[in-house]
Amino acid sequence: MAVCAVLLAACASRAGTIGAILTREETGRTFVRDVPPHLAAYQAGVRRGDEILFVEGRQVRSLSDAELHSLLSGSVDQEVHLTLARDGATILRLSVARSPAEPYRPAP
Repeated sequence: MAVCAVLLAACASRAGTIGAILTREETGRTFVRDVPPHLAAYQAGVRRGDEILFVEGRQVRSLSDAELHSLLSGSVDQEVHLTLARDGATILRLSVARSPAEPYRPAP
């Protein structure tokens, strides 16, 4: 699996992110690799291992890395709508209000 761009890197003072680190397979399947508990994705219910199927109604497998990053990044507090698969069976639809982007710090 290739590691997708880290979605916590700040590009502007009010840059927002869902607050998750993603991994993409060559097929385009995209999984949550890490979810810091103090950021928006975790607080909305996103968990490590979840597969992201749709972002704002767009199928993730058909998106480039840049398109995916663009959909997930944006203004702080703006909601992003995600459809996830958990444990290969449960489908979840979540709204995540973007939190301020900050450098990634893996859990100890």
